[in-house]
Amino acid sequence: VEVATTCLFVNLYFDKHSEDTSWIIKDTDGGIVMDQSLAYDAGLTTVSPQVCLPEGNYEFTIYDAYEDGMCCKWGDGVYNVTSTSGDIIVMGGTFGSDETTNFTMPFDPADSLSVPSTPTDIFDDESLSPTNRPTVSPTPLPTTVIPTPSPTPLPTVPPTLNPTVPPTPPPTLNPTVPPSPQPTASPMQNPTKEDLPGPTDSCYFLDVNVTLDQYPSDTRWEIIPKGETTALFVSPPYDNSLIFLPDTQSVCLKGGNYDFIIYDVYGDGICCDWGEGSYQLAFDGEVVVNGGSFGLSETKPFTTPGFDNSVTTDPPVPSPTTDPPDTSPSDCHNLFINLNFDQYPVDTSWDISQGGVIVETSPSYDGATQVTEELCLLPGDYVFTIYDVYQDGMCCKWGEGNYTITTDVQVVIKEGAEFGASESTSITLPI
Repeated sequence: VEVATTCLFVNLYFDKHSEDTSWIIKDTDGGIVMDQSLAYDAGLTTVSPQVCLPEGNYEFTIYDAYEDGMCCKWGDGVYNVTSTSGDIIVMGGTFGSDETTNFTMPFDPADSLSVPSTPTDIFDDESLSPTNRPTVSPTPLPTTVIPTPSPTPLPTVPPTLNPTVPPTPPPTLNPTVPPSPQPTASPMQNPTKEDLPGPTDSCYFLDVNVTLDQYPSDTRWEIIPKGETTALFVSPPYDNSLIFLPDTQSVCLKGGNYDFIIYDVYGDGICCDWGEGSYQLAFDGEVVVNGGSFGLSETKPFTTPGFDNSVTTDPPVPSPTTDPPDTSPSDCHNLFINLNFDQYPVDTSWDISQGGVIVETSPSYDGATQVTEELCLLPGDYVFTIYDVYQDGMCCKWGEGNYTITTDVQVVIKEGAEFGASESTSITLPI
């Protein structure tokens, strides 16, 4: 079913801790998640992702992991949601763990809000003033009992992946704050303005129905345009409140070919060792993809209704009369990522992003002991991020793991071993 959409921008001007902020937009009539942020990297100053919505009523909710909002203890952070013509639909900055505002699309410019002179003018209620940022996580781990990520001990299948009691699971934040996405599959940024349908374009609603097994946090999925590497949509973070329960997300896609990719951290899918999990994708009730039994991941291609794959706007390319010029990136820089794993290599992953878009990502390291990845990157600014599923780094609880990033002349750009859930490093490659 084709649905006309109108676009808006979610403008975030971060405080000192951009990694604490996330947001979600839901359809208030059906409770469907229309769009949401991913985990933002530390050190960001501003982002403005574009979201396109059909006519209807919605709620915008913004979260802060440390429950002190975006303003004003750690900087004058603010946020606003604007129409493509600049009308302010939602705005704020000073809140606690989260804040929700309702709005209607298409937006009436007569309802546009006025911009305050300073970020602190947004609210007059001093009771919402931020708290001091804790130096340790809000819920410290007990010293005698190691919490497990699910009501029963973590599965020992496959046997080489993890012990019967998992290594140091992280403390949880306030339940009202959404957990971070599973790091083993690279987090993706929201699509850029050029990737999204315009205000008058149409799209097709796809329902992604997932029934989780006993370990929901092991599962995530993404939808990627065929032949591309950047995800347009990703799953929300699943937690233990969804054990054995169904979850439905509705996304709006332009006509074309796509890949649906679903991941499981422990390589046992969502069926059938730990429950009868399954997934199903459908356009207006017509199922195009389904499954449930897989390993670490599974990719299923699909096409939007009525899309003609034979139609192309590209003219035919004549046969060259001479050898084509060499267009290989001869001016790229060689980087080497050297990984010496601890006892649980499957917990480790990494990615490299440029301008918020993932350009390189790691494979699964199940069963590995030592790996060197060779990359060739063009000049520019990048961010390397390494992740650990159980947030205890690569050293030293389960072995003397470490990593280094070096150039082709053995210049060490970064080395590390002891970190929590993740660690990021900025890299500049000169022209």
